[in-house]
Amino acid sequence: SPASDGARTPGSDPDEPAVVHYSTLDQPAPADASTLAGHTLRLGSRGADFLQLAHYHRMLQSCGFAATPALGAVIGTDGGAAGTFGRLGSVPTEGLPSAPVLAWAELERPSVRTFSRSHPEGWRLRSLLERYDFEHEFRVAIAEVATRQTGHPDTDPLPLVRPIVNAECGRCHWWEHCRPQLDPDDVSLRIDKGALDAREIVTLRRHGIGTVTDLAEVDLDHLLTWYLPEVTHRSGAEVRIRTAARRARMLREGRWFDRETSGPIEVPRAVVEIDFDIESAADGRVYLWGFLVQRDDEPAVYHEFSRFAVLDEPGELQLAREAFEWLRSVVEAGEPVVVYHYSGYEVAKIRGLADRTCDPLLDWAAEYAEEQFVDLLEIVKAHYFGVAGLGLKLMAAHAGFSWRDDDPGGLNSQVWFTEAVHAESPPARAAARRRVLEYNEDDVIATSALRAWLRAQ
Repeated sequence: SPASDGARTPGSDPDEPAVVHYSTLDQPAPADASTLAGHTLRLGSRGADFLQLAHYHRMLQSCGFAATPALGAVIGTDGGAAGTFGRLGSVPTEGLPSAPVLAWAELERPSVRTFSRSHPEGWRLRSLLERYDFEHEFRVAIAEVATRQTGHPDTDPLPLVRPIVNAECGRCHWWEHCRPQLDPDDVSLRIDKGALDAREIVTLRRHGIGTVTDLAEVDLDHLLTWYLPEVTHRSGAEVRIRTAARRARMLREGRWFDRETSGPIEVPRAVVEIDFDIESAADGRVYLWGFLVQRDDEPAVYHEFSRFAVLDEPGELQLAREAFEWLRSVVEAGEPVVVYHYSGYEVAKIRGLADRTCDPLLDWAAEYAEEQFVDLLEIVKAHYFGVAGLGLKLMAAHAGFSWRDDDPGGLNSQVWFTEAVHAESPPARAAARRRVLEYNEDDVIATSALRAWLRAQ
């Protein structure tokens, strides 16, 4: 992570120079590793990968094949070394390899900040192997207790853990077993936006706070006296628990949104107002550019530029060019134009296409989007707080809009696109294509409806 997010190993000697060791894919051996000063490994965001390496080391060790010293490397997958290394402060990026590299970690070196009740500061550094060993032994203990369960609650040992909801639960085959064990009002179940992590939930439960109702009624100032020393692994822990408590109070009172400002909400206006949304396939390529054009006292008109086919780079570029040739013609017609979208996804996609292709039209589109587009999400965030976030589906529904589809969503639209391209029968392909187009049209209509609602507040 960048230095502002704790890139330097927490607790390491500030006088010790930060350095990483890496090998190229052509010469991967540790003996051939180069060094890079002023950078550290992304142990925070890549923690699971490094713990997996610790697992492999212990497996090799048990077979008598582990190397000494204990080293492991990960290969960045998101832009070369930048995906694996974090930069400290204002250290220049010159010299950072642009191609993927093997970033080496000393698995026995204390480098991971972990909770410690006995340490004065509430945490200490442990090695990746120490962290792995602790987690592995705990899981073995959980399994051993579970094997002694006979179905007799009076005599069975108490389980060592209780379910805590996390992002993986929905796709875990054990979810049907865990879900009935949770109180319907459980904090980890009800608060999924800004969700507290497992240690935060366990700390609350240890003090009798397990449900949203418990959290909503707690004296936060008193809670912080015992809570914060137990969650030193989390930066911003006080803000996190205060926000979670706020969500708990709103849930208890049946409020999904809180207005945080007063007075009119300013939303830029123009003679021509265009609401904009895109759809991309599972591979990230944009196959649909959708625009809803409105002029005063005229019916709104939906314009779409789509390809229901597997796109390669030239095909995606050609489709984007068609969309932005049209948009530029509208902009250059002379009437004032404002283009509205929701979140930064669309603008980032346009910039990514422009950077990859160096196409003059897409360069214009990227610059125009960055300078002239209006992100309605930023306006919403300036005025509202939401229990479950401020996504378009939630805010537009709050404003009274409903989608034609019973299950609208970006991930679902990727499934529909696949059906539109690969379904066996022409009627099935046509139905899926229609479903995608209606979904995209509803997205831009929803943006328009939300914009009108904001102006009416």
